[in-house]
Amino acid sequence: MMFFVDALRAQYFLSHLDDELSSFSKRFSPISAIFSSTVEEVLSEFLTTLTHELDQILLPTVAHELFLTKSRGILQGETPSERYQSFFIQGNTYTEHSKSLVLSYPFLFETLDNVLSGAFQNISKRTGTRSYP
Repeated sequence: MMFFVDALRAQYFLSHLDDELSSFSKRFSPISAIFSSTVEEVLSEFLTTLTHELDQILLPTVAHELFLTKSRGILQGETPSERYQSFFIQGNTYTEHSKSLVLSYPFLFETLDNVLSGAFQNISKRTGTRSYP
């Protein structure tokens, strides 16, 4: 089980993380026979640390964009928590603000992808699983 510092910010890397974890799990399955736990349980601390690091890479940009959006009076809600959530979600959909971050900061998201891929490459080497593609 993974814990995220912030599930709203985690949306930016969860899909890639899930892909990497799924790919790793398939390569790890022959080795997992010696463990009494699932791959996710074995890697729990690693995944928690990784998601925290990814969040820390993302946080300054999100904070900057939140400030700009707040300055324009676009955030909605009576409490800071509601206004924060309104940056990301409106009703049942992601807002244009949250979706536009990926296009506005391509290097940031490339960095997140590279950190994620690199972390799984390293863990694959350390566990002796088959070569990482």
